[in-house]
Amino acid sequence: MNGGVPWARGGYLGISTFFTLSGFLISTMLLAELDATKGIALASFWERRLRRLLPAALLALALSGVLVGLVAEPTSFGLVRDDVLSALLWVANWRFVQTGQSYLRVLTEPSPVQHFWSLAVEMQFYLLFPLLLLLLARARLLSSERLLSILGLLAAASAGLAGFLQLNGAGFSRAYYGTDTRAAELLVGAMFGVWFARRGGVQGRAFVLPLDKQLSKDMLGGESRVVTLLGAFALAALMASWALVPEGASWFFGGGQLAYAMLTLGLLRAAIGGGLIARLLSLTPLRRLGRVSYGLYLFHWPIFIWLNSARTGLSGSALLGLRLLVTGLVAGGVYVLLEERVRRDRLLRGWRIWAAAGAGTAVVALLHISLAGGLAEPGLLETADSGAESSPIAGGDAPVLLVVGDSVARNLAQGLLAWGREHGVRVVDAAMVGCGIASPGVRRFPVEIGKNELCEDRIDFWKATIEREHPDAVVVLPGVWDLVERRLGTASDFSGPGDPVFDTWLTAEYTTATNILASDGREVFWLTFPCVEQKAWPGLLGESAALQSVTIAHLNEQILPALLSRRANLTALLPLAEKVCPGGGFSHQVGEAGVFRPDGLHFRGPDARWVAEWLGPEILNRLARENKS
Repeated sequence: MNGGVPWARGGYLGISTFFTLSGFLISTMLLAELDATKGIALASFWERRLRRLLPAALLALALSGVLVGLVAEPTSFGLVRDDVLSALLWVANWRFVQTGQSYLRVLTEPSPVQHFWSLAVEMQFYLLFPLLLLLLARARLLSSERLLSILGLLAAASAGLAGFLQLNGAGFSRAYYGTDTRAAELLVGAMFGVWFARRGGVQGRAFVLPLDKQLSKDMLGGESRVVTLLGAFALAALMASWALVPEGASWFFGGGQLAYAMLTLGLLRAAIGGGLIARLLSLTPLRRLGRVSYGLYLFHWPIFIWLNSARTGLSGSALLGLRLLVTGLVAGGVYVLLEERVRRDRLLRGWRIWAAAGAGTAVVALLHISLAGGLAEPGLLETADSGAESSPIAGGDAPVLLVVGDSVARNLAQGLLAWGREHGVRVVDAAMVGCGIASPGVRRFPVEIGKNELCEDRIDFWKATIEREHPDAVVVLPGVWDLVERRLGTASDFSGPGDPVFDTWLTAEYTTATNILASDGREVFWLTFPCVEQKAWPGLLGESAALQSVTIAHLNEQILPALLSRRANLTALLPLAEKVCPGGGFSHQVGEAGVFRPDGLHFRGPDARWVAEWLGPEILNRLARENKS
């Protein structure tokens, strides 16, 4: 994630740098304690980590709950609740692996706690690494040579597993989020910590980072031209990576992970050796930035989601400046008023910090559970108030409409829900975020994405919902997830719309879905997929606006009509694209509710209601004609 900064395509690599630096810092701290006391006080170590990380994290998670309650659609509450609960348990990374999220949710319905995956990896490292050192110490394997060998083997195994998983179809998300696959960066940093200790860099409990108190030149051989050049090259290479490397670059888990970690070590080596690089990184603004860096990371993502173009009326540099200003103010305030006070408070020590941690975690969990309406099945289903007994349009018993699709369909369903309450129509939202109508399989968007288990269950979910709600008709909105390239069958290459193999497969998938949704003779209304703003979603369905339009037109003009010809008696095709894309192109000036589809893809509340005012009567009139015939 680059945080909406277009010139920082590789901003997500900063997490890799953080992992490597963290591995170095934690290893040196623990080795210092081992050197001084011949052991590690685990409870004390974990208490220090808890005091450092938890207070601000709990505040960020509580803030996420407030923001969700203020600005999110109710159908998002259950998803955010589950994300937050996993973050509270420090297993958010494995939740995102299990649900196949990554770029799916970041691009379509971002979670305000998406960034907590890296904190989960860190916390798991804090839990396991001290235990590993104690185990090696008891086995008398803690000599620097042996420790370097063991850590090196573990780092190589971690990087090798990441490459193996990606090459064998697990997808980028599995390698990106997995603790086992990201351990390589932490372990490389720990290896440098061992080397550092071997050179005399560990000085018992008095150890401090050399950026705060430079080590003597004798300790590390002093500044040399080679070390300075190495640091300058590493810094330039890191900055170039942050600017140029695209999200999901395939080479990252094919050796790039370790190469990038080595660049971080090159910069670190120059920094702790004194000289120009150390003086540069010790400048007062950078030191102050470092003090609040944890808060900046915690609060930047929910603030960036909240302060979007639609809400602020800003874009580009002006929007970025506002986001950075608010994030800086929040992080600075949290550092002074919370983080520093907790670290210095002598009462919050020992059992008290553990009790406070438990209480705070429980409060935040209850906040999100109450917001989402409990711990029932994830919030994939919302129904309108069925108090009205009849429809003034169609007459008779109140009809029930089922809406199926992805996040765009979910937003549209909210408009239908509001419209239905006023017209005696009950609307059931069965859209699933990140899931298309077709089988997910292995997709490429823009990188390879492994199978999404949640989406694999979509058919069972439809069947269960139909059995429970008995809808009179189904509204189906296909989406981008049906059009991204896929690896089909035993083919090694990806194929997309326009390829006869892909078109045949997608038509068959749509036919299967229609047969299921039309069971018991109900009518299925397919909607044509509307245009997308290319500059807001570059590369979504093609590298250019023209290619993207061709892809959408192929769906609307070729695949959906072919489906209609197969199921003409129970299927209708409604021109949503024509309604919301005047002239065939994207426009923010549609309807009467100000900026239309401000993010260039999804319907917001007023937009969805405007569409529902057209779509609802159209469906009811068709149902009435069908009943008369």
